[in-house]
Amino acid sequence: MAGRKEKHTVDYFPHYVNHKKTMHILQQKYGNDGYAFWFKLLELLGKSEYHVYDLNNTENLLYFYSEVNSTEERGKETLELLARLKAVDPDFYNSGYIYSENFCEGIKDAYRKRTENIKTRQELCTLFSISTAGNSINDVSNSQSKVKYSKVNKSKVNKSKEEENIPFKEIIEYLNETTGKQYRHQTEKTKSVIRARFNEGFTFEDFKTVIFKKTADWRGTENDLYLRPETLFGTKFEGYLNQVKPLKQEKPDMGEYIKKRLEYAERIEHEQK
Repeated sequence: MAGRKEKHTVDYFPHYVNHKKTMHILQQKYGNDGYAFWFKLLELLGKSEYHVYDLNNTENLLYFYSEVNSTEERGKETLELLARLKAVDPDFYNSGYIYSENFCEGIKDAYRKRTENIKTRQELCTLFSISTAGNSINDVSNSQSKVKYSKVNKSKVNKSKEEENIPFKEIIEYLNETTGKQYRHQTEKTKSVIRARFNEGFTFEDFKTVIFKKTADWRGTENDLYLRPETLFGTKFEGYLNQVKPLKQEKPDMGEYIKKRLEYAERIEHEQK
């Protein structure tokens, strides 16, 4: 019996209340129509295969303008502005597609229980034959010279390569599952402390050990609030790691552990509705 086809769309996406420059510029230029255009576009990306929308045929193009409730002239003008702001990927747009790396980053949690992870920008470039230098997209509004743009993005690519072996997501997932909390692995503050410890030579197993030991020590006590990345993975990390055994001197209660995991799963499911 053939397995169920893997899903490459989502039924929801986060609506953040703190907007970046893109939204302010759209609203200043187009008023509430700009606001509506952006979120209609994101809805369309959410239900598009691999979160890439193809503008290369007339039917899709007309449907897009209908979906965002825009004329062809205004729609094209707005898309070009979004590409200049890098809110949508310029390389994809120049090839006739709409794609937003930031949008895909924000919906990664929806793929956690799927067998296949959300595709990276590089994988999508290959899949859709996008001609690109591999630049990562950020929501910025200032223009740059080609030389400066090249240097900045080369630095980002190098940084990205250096971090490929740092399991930010796996570490935070283990922390959340063990403690029942809901930290995000994309947060720069969290990534910075994890990155610092990896640069010092610590490993994924070291992080798991620290999480286990301090959860056994602090869970259910007044120190429970310190079961957080900035405390666990901060400058005292090595001391926590070399602690002979949890101060409570007993293993974490598995019933409580399972209860915490179920509560965590229920919270995630509730947020996704």
